[in-house]
Amino acid sequence: MAMTLIPEPISTSLVKANKRLKKLNILATLLLISTCLFCYLAYSALYAVNAAKENRYQSYLLSEQLRLSSDQLTLMARAYTVTGDDKYLDFFNQILAIRDGKQARPEHYQWVYWDLLMPKSGKPPFADGQAESLNSLMKKAGFTELEFEQLAKAKNESDALAKIEQHAFRAIEQAFNSVDNDFHQQHISTISSLYSEDYLIAKAKIMTHINVFYQLQAQRAEQTIALLTWRHHLMTAMTGICAVLVMLCLLGSYRIRSKTYQSLIQHVERAE
Repeated sequence: MAMTLIPEPISTSLVKANKRLKKLNILATLLLISTCLFCYLAYSALYAVNAAKENRYQSYLLSEQLRLSSDQLTLMARAYTVTGDDKYLDFFNQILAIRDGKQARPEHYQWVYWDLLMPKSGKPPFADGQAESLNSLMKKAGFTELEFEQLAKAKNESDALAKIEQHAFRAIEQAFNSVDNDFHQQHISTISSLYSEDYLIAKAKIMTHINVFYQLQAQRAEQTIALLTWRHHLMTAMTGICAVLVMLCLLGSYRIRSKTYQSLIQHVERAE
């Protein structure tokens, strides 16, 4: 049986088709690698968005701890000056010690805690964790210098207010230990000092700094989340584009192979 020779035009066409197939295969491989890369980057961006949201939440909880600790100190100070019950003085000192890292911080401290200890039968709702100051926790949260500055100022104002409250404690102790007849007047005067204009102004300064922190932290968090979200959408879009291009390469490769096979079949049919 004689061997069928492939005519020169068809042979040249096959060589060209083979070269195009190689180029398409290389392009498809590169696009497939790019698809995997963009898919990974999209996932990383999504993970970063979730991490930024979690950081925003944790930052909010820390700032709330500072605000709540200031309110709790005021509550305990006023309760002690009214009742003279050492329980409230002990709570006051514990709140300061926990905030300064001198006493173990209860787990889930951002939840309701001190209100559950107020009754005589009250017990701590959570076990103690590690001792760590609020300043240390705020530094770990990655606050910017401006944000940390506002919280630091709020804490300093709160510490200054605590000294006023401690002065009231000494005054109320003297009043309770006094044998003079002016106990009632001293008691009223001490209680009034914790509702005075100076006290309320000092309290307002604390909350002003915390409000500024809220604004700074919200702006930073929104910008960070917006940027990461845009990056996630971009990487997702690039993943889709690369996947479509891979499909087009495969389709092109299929069409080239199909045309080549048809040319060969037609040549064989004519040779017969």
